[in-house]
Order: sequence, then structure tokens, then C-alpha cells
Amino acid sequence: MRGVCGDRSREIIEQGLGRAGYEQAVRESSFFFRDEVPACMQWQLGSTASAIRRPVLVLEGGDSRKVGLLSQQITEAATTLFPQAEVALIASTNHMLPLQDPDALGEALGSFVRRHPIAALV
Repeated sequence: MRGVCGDRSREIIEQGLGRAGYEQAVRESSFFFRDEVPACMQWQLGSTASAIRRPVLVLEGGDSRKVGLLSQQITEAATTLFPQAEVALIASTNHMLPLQDPDALGEALGSFVRRHPIAALV
């Protein structure tokens, strides 16, 4: 977790979800790393991405790049696959932004949805 969430990840999880939430996250993480990560590594979007014309929002914690390069690399990969993507950096957060600043996350999502209503895309 330190590599994408910084040194305070346990504290942030416990503040947002309580000790039981942290313990559950630890228990369930083995499934994620054992099953989900290998499956994601095999998934190839490649040229199919160019067929997606819908608006895309890429959210990144504004402090993620201070923690390591992974967040920036993922954002750059997403904007390469989806040149129409809008990038929103949420200040003072990292990969744990839903727990660090849920209001800012909601505002970024709400703003995006208001600018790109589903009815206008159908």
C-alpha cells in the first residue's frame, strides 16, 4: 500500500472505515492480489479503445506522484488509449482519494456527469 497510498494508508483506512474495515481489507486483499491483479495483467484493450467515443474521466490524487510513478503511468496510459479523456487531479489526495476527500471526488464526478449527460450520448 505504501507504493500507491503512502505511509499513512492504515491510518486513513481506519479513519474512514474503522479498525474492522481495515482488518476486512487486509483479509480480502489476498483475493485481489492472487486473482484480480493477474487477470487485469492479461486484459488487453489495445486498438479496441479507439472505438470508444464516449467521454472518459480519469481521476488521480494530486499527491499520488509524490508517492511513486504508478499513478502517473496509469493516467498517461489512460489518456493515450482515450485521447478524449479529461483528467481531474484531486488536491491533497493519493490513490486513497475516496477515503481522503469523498466530497471532492463527488464534486469531480458530478461536474463531469453534468457536462456529459447520458441522454445526450444516446
